[in-house]
Amino acid sequence: MIYFILSYILSFLFYFILRVITTKYHVSQTEREEGLEAHKLKNGTPTLGGLIFVIVPCILMLIKKRTFETFLICLSFLLFSLIGFIDDIKIIKFKQNDGLTPKMRLIVEYLIATFLLILLLIKGYSSKIMIMSIAINTGFLYIPIMSTFIVGTANSYNLTDGIDSLLASLSIIIAIGLLIFSFNKECYTVAFFLICFIISISAFYFLNYNRAVIFMGDTGSLAIGGVLSVIAIILDIPFYFMIMSIPLYFETITDILQVTYFKITKGKRLFLMAPFHHHLEILGYSEKLITALFSLIEIIFVIFCLFLAKIF
Repeated sequence: MIYFILSYILSFLFYFILRVITTKYHVSQTEREEGLEAHKLKNGTPTLGGLIFVIVPCILMLIKKRTFETFLICLSFLLFSLIGFIDDIKIIKFKQNDGLTPKMRLIVEYLIATFLLILLLIKGYSSKIMIMSIAINTGFLYIPIMSTFIVGTANSYNLTDGIDSLLASLSIIIAIGLLIFSFNKECYTVAFFLICFIISISAFYFLNYNRAVIFMGDTGSLAIGGVLSVIAIILDIPFYFMIMSIPLYFETITDILQVTYFKITKGKRLFLMAPFHHHLEILGYSEKLITALFSLIEIIFVIFCLFLAKIF
């Protein structure tokens, strides 16, 4: 219990430390020129807030439980956070919302994902992918398939972080779903991490509920997708996790469809703006209402997965 209390206290402590640092060194967000006018008002909002819920759970995890799973979870969290951190620093330095090139970022993400999967295989984790009660032996295709799963998830979570509290809200709900799976599978090391993560990101959500006072940045959004997908692999539930993440994958699909349709039709748009949460914004939905709608849908998907897995 003391670790969970510490997680809460340290999260707020880190927030105040970050606020001092970001204010002193002008570490702030720069919105895209082609973005919504309402979002341009957010220029100058401090960023790198993802460090709050990345560092705190990792510190407590390494103090409390030193196992292979501890090492792997913290490593995945920190490495994907590092990619986002480099991206954010470039944006902060050059005052343009354009960090690492997509090609470079994908290469680094695939290298990290492949490295993590190799560690899992060395440790003795199966290369079979479970789809409900069916085990599919992927053989040498395991690393390409699962690395794409990790990278795709990390970037989908990153893309969903476009309005205040949206990704934080969805991540809390999905993490609770994973927590229930971890207790069901008696993976208490994973459960400990998830509880610390949920407490820490809930503190972040509380601070940003009315209006974002600090953005998580790519530092936080990439890290969330990366670590939760790795946890799903450790728990052997990538199939259920993908169902839980459908609202976030949908955001990526709308972005891909928008770009594809734009190129095919030579300038026409399928959505008013992509990803889909921006389409809803232009239609007149407030950020809080969009977050509430996505959260409600996410709760339905998580409950559906728990019933599908026969946990409920």
